[in-house]
Amino acid sequence: MGKDVDQDGGKAPGAGRRWPRRLGLGLGGLAGLVVALWLALLTPWGLDGAAWVAERAITAGSGFAARIENVSGTLPFSLKVGRFALADAKGPWLVIGDASLSWSPAALLTGRVVIHEIAADVVRLRRAPDIPQSHRAPVTFDWPPRFPRLPPILLDRLAVGRVILDKELAGQAAVISLSGRLAESGQGAAALMLAAKRLDGEAPLTLSVGAALNYADWRLAVKASLDDAPGGLVASALAGDDRTPFALEALGDGPLSAWKGRLSARLGAADLLVADLGLGIPLARDARADFFLDLGLRPTPGLLPPFFDDFLGPRSRLVLAGRAGLADSALELSTLEVSGAFGSVSLSGTMDPDADALAATGVIDISDASRLATSALGGRLGAKFTVAGPLSRPSLSADATARGFWAGPVHLADGDIKASAQVVAPITNSFPGATLAAQGKLAGLAGPDGTTLAGQNLDFDAKGLLTSDWIVDVDQAALTGQGGTVTLGQVHIEGGNVRGRLAVSLADLAGAASLVGLRLTGGAAVAGDVTTAPDGHGTTSLAASFTKLAAPATASSLDASVAALLGPAPKLDLTAAFSAQGVRLTELSLAGKGLTLTGTGGYTAASDSLDAKVRLDTPDLTLLTAALGQPCAGAAEAKLTISGPAVSPRLDVAAGAKRLRLGELALTEASLEASLADSARRPSGKATIAAVREGETARAEAAYALTGSRLSLSGLKLAAPDAAFAGEADIDTATGRVSGKLAGQAGNLAGLGRFVGLTLAGSLKLTASAAAGPGKGATQSLTVDLSAANLRLPGLAAASLTANAALDDLIGAPRGKASLTGRGLEASGVSLATLLATASGDGRAMAVSAEAKGRLAGQTTVEASLRLSLPPAEAGKRRIAVQSLAGSLEGRKFALASPAAVTLGGDALRVEGVSLALDKAKITASGTLGPNEASGKATVDNFPLPLLGLFGLAGIDGTATASATLSGTPARPQIAAETRVSGLRLAAEQGKGLPSVSLWAKATCNGARLDVTAGLAGKNAKESKSGKASDVVTVTAGLPMRLSLAPFACDLPPGGALSGQIAADADLADFAGLLARVNTRIVGRLTADLALGGTLGAPVATGGLALAASRLENADAGLVLTNVVLKADATGGRLTIASASGEDGRGGRFTLSGTVGIADPVNGPVDVKLALAHLRVVGLDIATAAADGTIAVTGTLSRLRASGNIVIGPADVNLPTSLPPDVAVIPVTYVNDPAAPKKPAAKAAPPAVARHVDLDLKISLGQAVYVRGLGLESRWTGALAVTGTAAAPIVVGRYAVDKGSLDLLGSTLEITKGELTFSGGAPTAPTFDVRAETTKDNVTAGIAITGDADAPVITLTSTPQLPRDEILSRLLFGQNAGSLSPIQAAQLAQAAASIYAGGTPTSILARTRRILGLDQLSIVTGKSGMAGTVLKAGKEIFKGVTVGVEQGMGAQSGAVSVEVQVTPNITVDSRVGVDNKQGVGVNWKWDY
Repeated sequence: MGKDVDQDGGKAPGAGRRWPRRLGLGLGGLAGLVVALWLALLTPWGLDGAAWVAERAITAGSGFAARIENVSGTLPFSLKVGRFALADAKGPWLVIGDASLSWSPAALLTGRVVIHEIAADVVRLRRAPDIPQSHRAPVTFDWPPRFPRLPPILLDRLAVGRVILDKELAGQAAVISLSGRLAESGQGAAALMLAAKRLDGEAPLTLSVGAALNYADWRLAVKASLDDAPGGLVASALAGDDRTPFALEALGDGPLSAWKGRLSARLGAADLLVADLGLGIPLARDARADFFLDLGLRPTPGLLPPFFDDFLGPRSRLVLAGRAGLADSALELSTLEVSGAFGSVSLSGTMDPDADALAATGVIDISDASRLATSALGGRLGAKFTVAGPLSRPSLSADATARGFWAGPVHLADGDIKASAQVVAPITNSFPGATLAAQGKLAGLAGPDGTTLAGQNLDFDAKGLLTSDWIVDVDQAALTGQGGTVTLGQVHIEGGNVRGRLAVSLADLAGAASLVGLRLTGGAAVAGDVTTAPDGHGTTSLAASFTKLAAPATASSLDASVAALLGPAPKLDLTAAFSAQGVRLTELSLAGKGLTLTGTGGYTAASDSLDAKVRLDTPDLTLLTAALGQPCAGAAEAKLTISGPAVSPRLDVAAGAKRLRLGELALTEASLEASLADSARRPSGKATIAAVREGETARAEAAYALTGSRLSLSGLKLAAPDAAFAGEADIDTATGRVSGKLAGQAGNLAGLGRFVGLTLAGSLKLTASAAAGPGKGATQSLTVDLSAANLRLPGLAAASLTANAALDDLIGAPRGKASLTGRGLEASGVSLATLLATASGDGRAMAVSAEAKGRLAGQTTVEASLRLSLPPAEAGKRRIAVQSLAGSLEGRKFALASPAAVTLGGDALRVEGVSLALDKAKITASGTLGPNEASGKATVDNFPLPLLGLFGLAGIDGTATASATLSGTPARPQIAAETRVSGLRLAAEQGKGLPSVSLWAKATCNGARLDVTAGLAGKNAKESKSGKASDVVTVTAGLPMRLSLAPFACDLPPGGALSGQIAADADLADFAGLLARVNTRIVGRLTADLALGGTLGAPVATGGLALAASRLENADAGLVLTNVVLKADATGGRLTIASASGEDGRGGRFTLSGTVGIADPVNGPVDVKLALAHLRVVGLDIATAAADGTIAVTGTLSRLRASGNIVIGPADVNLPTSLPPDVAVIPVTYVNDPAAPKKPAAKAAPPAVARHVDLDLKISLGQAVYVRGLGLESRWTGALAVTGTAAAPIVVGRYAVDKGSLDLLGSTLEITKGELTFSGGAPTAPTFDVRAETTKDNVTAGIAITGDADAPVITLTSTPQLPRDEILSRLLFGQNAGSLSPIQAAQLAQAAASIYAGGTPTSILARTRRILGLDQLSIVTGKSGMAGTVLKAGKEIFKGVTVGVEQGMGAQSGAVSVEVQVTPNITVDSRVGVDNKQGVGVNWKWDY
């Protein structure tokens, strides 16, 4: 047994010594393997393999494709990489060349990490990378952080020889060197230093950064600076090509629990931004970090894009403050506010995901909406939104407002829209859905022609649902107003499925039509449907019908033409189908009374092409006669074909007309054919117009092509009777330079005029050629030879006109000569007897002179001479030096006091040194208008107001001074103006001896608002500088005004807010000089105190006004009123006449009462009543009349109605006892005389407002209406009914003679019938039926006047029937013609000529007087009939002395007289009769 134990339990010799050897062999093998692997890694294959592994790891970690090449070195002691690149989907964005790493492993033995160098020769950044979506995961971390215990670390050198930034990344290519150093103490403190310097170009850049973080003490210090030279990397990105340096500095220090810093930047000499920073980051668990930012930005002009530059203005501010959870996602935003010129935007709130809580409020206040789009928007916009409730089920509410807002032609006085959204259930893994609702009102909505679309006041209401499947269902969205409704209903949006229905019903489409630039009235109904499917197929249809379509009376000829062709009830139908393959218009149809438009077409997606055909037919152009105000006839048609690529299709047009007549234009037929190929890219084609008229033909044709900026016209021909022209041209549309030629002549332009419907005349011969050199700075030459005689063109007439020019290098340094000579020129109200203009240049300067003599507006004589020079253009700028300008206006001299200059080019216009003396006035002006500058000043000193008569405003006396200044930018100019007028009175006879008044006004405009202050002072006003001390009337007003110089816009938006005040306390005697203008005198006082508000389109006045006058006189009507009082109050947009009355001093009086709505200039209600009680309304020598009755004016301001009954009487009309002497009018034809009087203007149309005043008046004559004089004694009765409108009244009724007689040359005729009948025709004129008779010797003779007032018929009647001369003899003398004396026979011939030859009653004697050479020859009938008839003759033997002879029917009735004129008002008469009676008299007369 012991043996077995020894064998089993014993150990072989040496067994205990084998395991160390085996362990040693294992460790040795492992070490050998490591060494082998290390040695393998150092081989090229090993290094490449390591690079391959690193590439895969970087790609997996970053999402970018990595590439590592040319790896070398002794790992791990040193490493070099020849090329390292990272690429995204677009290709490599980062490339590093010759990178190296060197460190000291031995330093690890001392407990330190020492990296000698991390360097690279080249680091190239081509662009910003596109980070893969899969690697955009948010970064999470624990708080407070656990900082590792690190040994001391030193990065002794960080260096990049060249950091290359490509232009796509930095805006310009740049090469920068980078160096730095990093150290960590091992005690929780780290420091970093970096320096950079630009190596390329002439614009150095330096960057210095120093930072120290002590995370043991939780403290941070930062200092950084950047300086970039003008045109450098940062400076050019901010200031463009402007040579402006840029500097940036950042400083900060302190514990991170209360850290503060400042960031500042300068661009040139101006502060760009200053920002104060604050951080509070505690290390406590569950702590929240505080943050604060207050940034002020002052961008220089042009630094920001134009939109933001205008939106933010010259100064803007950003304030941000709040707290954020460090270990959770809680966020508390105390304030986030951005403010600037536009207004402000603010946001505040809290969000705590852990507590499922959310509360936030935002406010948007855009005080000046024009900052959003300078020329398209204006007014004030605001919005307030609130989000509250659980984060998983929040509710949203918003309130949007608009005040005085306008967008293009649409104005909105007040708007308020409230919207809400409520999540229907808590949000978990999916969205549960939400209810949607919106309601609101739009008030004071107006378009270009008043109301727009559905009216001025609209209600908006919409309800819908957003389902959990993101399906949108809108039951109905409606916009409702007094003018109609717009409804969108049955809307269902589910993925690619969309369907819905639109319905529009308009009671008056005037507002909607105004949005497309038309003025039309009538009703409209529109219905539309759209349906789509997920596969892209869908259909849409639209049907519109119109009722009572018409153009208003004030519409333009275009509007009236559209309405005439469409008729009262046109219809529009449209049907289309669409799919992924394209769109097909299956029906387009517009059918009207005189117009039919049809079309079909489509778009094919596969070929990206269009094919469409449109046809227009107008078979009866006579419908346009009333619209155009001239005869129209014929039929016309047009066809348009569109084909080819959608981006640049081909257009073909063919149009024709037959039996065409438009006013003076009458053509048998006319045609147009035009084509345009490649219309959007390189358009080219040909156009031909041809016409035939009464066997004559005219034709014009040309081929055209546009390549880039070059427009080529070839084969240009014009042929017409007696006229032929031909030419060709190449036009550079970018520079305006032209090359080509044009030549032709017209023996008589009348032939061409017949084809264009214009009155042309005269002969014309023209030869012209132009040439432009190649290149950007090309020259321009011009040669012209033109001559014309008896020329008549639209707007221009000339007896003779000659122009010659041979000029070279017109744009640069002009050389050559040019001249223009004209006689008998007329254009735009200017008539020049002579005109001579010359120009000559020698390459250094162009001298220009001009002289002219003639008249302005056919009345004011003018003589003027001008001398100026044009030096060569420099740096793209052209300077025009005006050396002299002198002349006279109606004998009043004007002249430049010193040379002036105008500079054009460089995107700027500059005017300098304008100082013009006109009579006693002096006018000065200077200014600059450039892309970013608008400045200037103009003054007018001591301007005598009588000079206004030279410009058509005569009859005013006084002196005016004015000044205006301009500043700001063209897009937002600032204007301040001031004027003062002293000694203002009428210069005519009415104003002599009457007191004068003074007027002053000041105005400022900032491009969005106009503020005006004005005052009027009476005779006792002190001339204080402010103009306020003694003003009897003052006005202040502020109103919206859109003003822009580039692009030019000037508009007063009707929807803008209006404010102001009108105050008056005036003795009306102070305004006697002004009232004399209307021949009126008032003795009394006017007081007013009115506050202005509302909008410009709907103004509101609050306050009162009163007039108390002891006497009111009007000389035109002889009206005299006493005790006139008027009291009116304005409130709530309504003016109420509380009391108004007056008396005539004879027991008559009037009263006036009522209200006028002034808030709405269109629909403001009017209810005014005037009552007359025996009021004497006319009190002249020729007539007196009193009136009783009432007149009521009701309706609206846009449609008034005047109704009432007026009784005239008692009244006396006294016809004058003598008529003016006969004057012969000799027809004169003026030929080429600039001083020739103008043809009398056509009768002015009635004011537009008269077309909107309906009449319903009855005017009757009382019991005592008499017409007397010239032998007539009559009493009249009758009544008239006046309806229609004030512009086109309809008068129906009659006035009749109740009793009357006519004394004719001693014979008395009884008026047996006398009627003036009005039958309602136009123009308003009565028809006569007047008969007067006398009976003697059983013969009844009479005279009858019948027919229209404009062509009465005078006939002689008798019973029994007698010859005309016999009837006339019995009417005049009561005896037969055979028994007449010579004088009676002469009177009979005179009367017969008057009746039958249309002459005046004295025409026979007038011709006899001229034959005998007398100054006076007349027959005067005495009161006793023929016995008192006297023949008078007279002759002025020399100036002021007249000898007269008279002979009556009796033997002792002759006499001789002598009249001597002592003064224009005093004469002395001496008379000796055959009966030896003598007499001397003194006569004094006064005309008034």
